[in-house]
Amino acid sequence: MKKNKKRKSNKNISLIFLFYLLVFITTLLIYKPNELDINSTESGEIITLDKNKKQEEFDFIVEFLKNDYPYLSINEKYINNTLDNIISNYENKLLETKSDVEYEKTLLDFFEEFKQPNLFLIDSKKYFTYKSQLEDNSDSPWSLVLNDKNVLARYSEYKDTSDDTSSESGISMEIINENKTAYIKIQDFNPLAIKKDSSLLTEFINGLDGYSHLIIDIRDNNGSSIEYLFENIITPLAHNTLVMNSVILEKNEKYSEFLDYYNSYSYFDLDDKFYKSNKISGKDISNDKLENFPLYKEYKIRIQENKDNLFDGEIYILQNKNTSNAADFLSQFSNITDFATTVGQFTSGNGINLNNAFIKLPYSNFVISTPIGMGINEEGSANTEYGTYPEIEIKENSDSLEVLLEMLD
Repeated sequence: MKKNKKRKSNKNISLIFLFYLLVFITTLLIYKPNELDINSTESGEIITLDKNKKQEEFDFIVEFLKNDYPYLSINEKYINNTLDNIISNYENKLLETKSDVEYEKTLLDFFEEFKQPNLFLIDSKKYFTYKSQLEDNSDSPWSLVLNDKNVLARYSEYKDTSDDTSSESGISMEIINENKTAYIKIQDFNPLAIKKDSSLLTEFINGLDGYSHLIIDIRDNNGSSIEYLFENIITPLAHNTLVMNSVILEKNEKYSEFLDYYNSYSYFDLDDKFYKSNKISGKDISNDKLENFPLYKEYKIRIQENKDNLFDGEIYILQNKNTSNAADFLSQFSNITDFATTVGQFTSGNGINLNNAFIKLPYSNFVISTPIGMGINEEGSANTEYGTYPEIEIKENSDSLEVLLEMLD
């Protein structure tokens, strides 16, 4: 009797185990997590967001804007709006989006509210443009973000437009006054045009032996590539050794790899570590900047004299309020080093901080582009707010080229 009882007991245990096993398997088959709906691809994962994940991602963006984004106070000063107001206008819109396309469009609109051209969501067109431009810098922090497997998966939903990416800089060159004045116009410092334009510029500059004046027109140039101006303009035309020191204020040590990358160029010397901004000497920086930006990095640029340069005349840089980013940097560099005389109006800035950072959003895997520091002008003002001054100022309603030519005649 005891043996039968034991056999019966074992049988009951087995039945109970089988019952719970069936329940567990059935639950796995029918249960779908609320948080994520993941589509796996060969390269990565595409997450379809529910409201919870949209909220988490929006909170991530807001925290970044409050704690890391350097130009918030400047934006709020000039756009007659506040971050809190923008948040209240867009939070529910984002949470209620019905598709990834709508979600992306709403994020694009959200960032446009700040009226800062260097703060934006990278859409499909920009993604493939940047990816194409960075093919020769695969080890750069920008490339590493764009080639993250989940970022690749996200943007692979779109048509690859890299074949449509322009390799033109809009460069034009002419002799205005034979044996006296030459003129170069560059609409954009396009990284894809560096090699092609280098040969064109070298040939043109080599023909300027004995000329008195070279005018380089960067009005309306948004300066995509700082490498373009060093390789195609500054180094070829360096009439002596040129040295520039600049300061970038930082809110924290995040995203420093995007600055540190410039140490890979022989002419850059960027501090390895951050310093306390209240220790900066020689610059009249306002207290609000020092309070909001407790850290800084300083960098030095040194360009050796190009002894093969045949042009020994005066260089003039034409600039205006639409001169920005790497083009603004050229104006700043010219003022500090006497490389050239700047002519026109104040630029729109954004050159001293060198470049933007790319940040992957945590769930959608879209990428945002953002400034990562506050570049400081020689006297201590914010470069992105005040721009770079012209050494020869010309009224906005006048043609700077015509005025300059009259002065040189």
